[in-house]
Amino acid sequence: MTVRERSRDAFRLELAQAAVNVLAARGFEQVTVEDLAQHLGISRATFFRYFGSKDDVVVAVVQNPDLAYAAALREAPYDRDTSAWVLLRAAFEPAVTQSERDPVRLRARLRMISGLPGLRARIAEKRLHQVADVSHALAERTGEEDTARTLTVAAFAAVDLAWEKWASTEQAPFRVVLDRTFRDLRQA
Repeated sequence: MTVRERSRDAFRLELAQAAVNVLAARGFEQVTVEDLAQHLGISRATFFRYFGSKDDVVVAVVQNPDLAYAAALREAPYDRDTSAWVLLRAAFEPAVTQSERDPVRLRARLRMISGLPGLRARIAEKRLHQVADVSHALAERTGEEDTARTLTVAAFAAVDLAWEKWASTEQAPFRVVLDRTFRDLRQA
């Protein structure tokens, strides 16, 4: 990837994060593309150079390259006694770090997403490559490809549940909610 491409991607992510904050604060359905462009200080044409729709803005934030789950799993300490659940929980440490940066704003984003079933479906579809990457990383560690896929899908569902709990009702830090959810999985 060239410097120019990295700069473009970084600018796109910066725009997306600012736009999602507006959407979460004002309401996804109440904000038009024109409103977003004006708030971001760009033209409507520039908006569409970077995003095809408001949905694309949210997906760009959720698919943030800083959330390198497979890399986090590969970097986690491992020996033969380390359970797959411990490795999978380690994979989601980037999400915990993200939650600690600006929990109020992140909760607002998550509440917005949870109220939009079509957007949730689109995010789930776009996440399939992350699931595959994490599953492959887990299989590299455990040697169990089929089991790794099953556990990875369950882990992503658990993370979604933890996000939902944290955003809607929990006052505890996301780390606590996620650890509790993974503890429940390990005990099941």
